[in-house]
Amino acid sequence: MEELDSKINLWIRERLIPLLLPTGNESNNAKFTISRPTGAFFISDLFFVTIHSDNSEDKSAVVKLPLRNPGVNVVIEYDGLFTNEILFYNKIAHIYHKHYPKCYLAGDDPIFKSVIVLEDIRPRGYTVSPKKVNADIHYIAAGLKAIGRFHGHIYAIKEKDPEMYCEIIKTTCRIRYRNDSNDKKLKVDVDGKFQRLLRALRDRNRDPEFNKVICKAFKKPYNDILTKCAEPIEPLAIIVHGDCTMNNILYRTSNDGEIESMLIDFGLLMHSSPATDVSTFLYMSAKREDIRDRLEELFTIYHDSLIESMKEHGVWDSNKYSRQVFWQDYCDRAIFGYVGAAVFFRYFMIIYEKNDVIPEYSEAIADQFFESTEGKDFMDELINMLDDLRISGMLNHIIDKSKK
Repeated sequence: MEELDSKINLWIRERLIPLLLPTGNESNNAKFTISRPTGAFFISDLFFVTIHSDNSEDKSAVVKLPLRNPGVNVVIEYDGLFTNEILFYNKIAHIYHKHYPKCYLAGDDPIFKSVIVLEDIRPRGYTVSPKKVNADIHYIAAGLKAIGRFHGHIYAIKEKDPEMYCEIIKTTCRIRYRNDSNDKKLKVDVDGKFQRLLRALRDRNRDPEFNKVICKAFKKPYNDILTKCAEPIEPLAIIVHGDCTMNNILYRTSNDGEIESMLIDFGLLMHSSPATDVSTFLYMSAKREDIRDRLEELFTIYHDSLIESMKEHGVWDSNKYSRQVFWQDYCDRAIFGYVGAAVFFRYFMIIYEKNDVIPEYSEAIADQFFESTEGKDFMDELINMLDDLRISGMLNHIIDKSKK
């Protein structure tokens, strides 16, 4: 630990300070402080550096370094995550720089294997959402605008520079939903955890026939639902964010009271359907009643932001990218976000939000949670969300397939 801290201090002195304060004397006399983020969690080794100089205002940056633990690095394929984020800032963000944190450096480094240095946007008023789950609808709406804007940027590259777009697809490391041997651990994990919900569905026995169909349809949710929904289908397929949660969107309130948003953390980029981002964000972050009662309103907010972004870059096609086309794609893939939330992530965020620490998942801890009143209420909510999907008709294609 002391050795690493010494390396970080050396790196800041030799690399970061000259990068942010290029004037010689100013760099030589500068001091710095290091702090860690609160209110959110990140897979990378992330910290804030604030540089103090007598001759200018303080300058701060976000620094991301590769994980310290090589074993963990392999388990979560962190090298691929880091590669994707470097790719995003070098190939995409610089084109649309006003919508993302400024990138000072992203790539190889002589002291560390690789490094990412970004603008610290906290001085501009950005911070994490006060709630990660069951968020206020104004934050949900602002998050959907950020997602729509980001998707518009990717469509602009796809339409205007197909050669670069294809190169980005080839370079992106697909971390999830590959359906190969390296994906086996996550598959076993998801399939196993989803059985908890199916058991609860059978125990409540609200509709035995529906339960029977669902249990058959969701026997292998990782392959049959998540991997299938994540397949890139033209003409809508693009590079998606892959991890659209409240943890990866920062917010601020403008002078006129509007909540503004900025998308961050692009390690899970993948070639897929835009609906995977939208459904993940809604089922991970929104209140059940808002998804049930205000879905079309929320989807319009997303699509209007997409239209605005595409028009700004001259690639809007009202037939190819109509609301109806995107809505149908969402209806076919809404289950993607639901399964992700039901299996682990919504539960994970509830525990994190309650304790402000990253929880270690184990079956024993999960059993304890789901046996509590809070856990039983949470499971009831998941079952109700599934029923909402059935009532909306967004399970029809899955139910029909399972009956054959």
